[in-house]
Amino acid sequence: MYLSRNSGLWLVLLVLLLAACERKAQRRAQAFYDLDSLLNTQITRLVELQPSLEKEAVINGESEKVVLRDLDSASWAREFEIFRQLDLNEKTRNASQYRGEHGLRDATSNLAIIQYTAMQPLPLSYVRIYYQDTPEKIRRIEGEIFEENRLYASGRFLAMEFTDMNGGLAVVGYEIRGGQKMILGDSMKFAIKGALTYD
Repeated sequence: MYLSRNSGLWLVLLVLLLAACERKAQRRAQAFYDLDSLLNTQITRLVELQPSLEKEAVINGESEKVVLRDLDSASWAREFEIFRQLDLNEKTRNASQYRGEHGLRDATSNLAIIQYTAMQPLPLSYVRIYYQDTPEKIRRIEGEIFEENRLYASGRFLAMEFTDMNGGLAVVGYEIRGGQKMILGDSMKFAIKGALTYD
């Protein structure tokens, strides 16, 4: 009888405890700048603004260009998928593996930088977020990824540029460049550039 009367109280306490744990996990998961949300917001804006995308790919000196129009959210998500590798919030252990520095000055512009640097050899060696005045006014994100195993060594540099447009932030271009060396084969160099044009 006593147990059944207080089971509602126990249920409420359990729900509150679970909610507190969930909030704590969410705070810990956002130890770094939230690039995942930034990319999701950009995909939504690009579907609304409908820019054209001029894309150029160069692989081992062979070049190809294409202009894409009327891209939907799935197409923009595929274009930006590789940039999600720069989101350090993906793994909670990253909080102890990267050193964050805020308010650094860029020597070549009037921008400030938030920089996250790996404190030991890791595939993602650094992420830099360039901004004007406040971190909400992002102008550039960049990072470098290096992976090596018995079969190949691969390196990629990723960068994305932003500007203010129609009352909000909008991507104006991106770049992916790097190379891959197979242990028993040839090496490959590549560069992909995307430039967005708004009407």
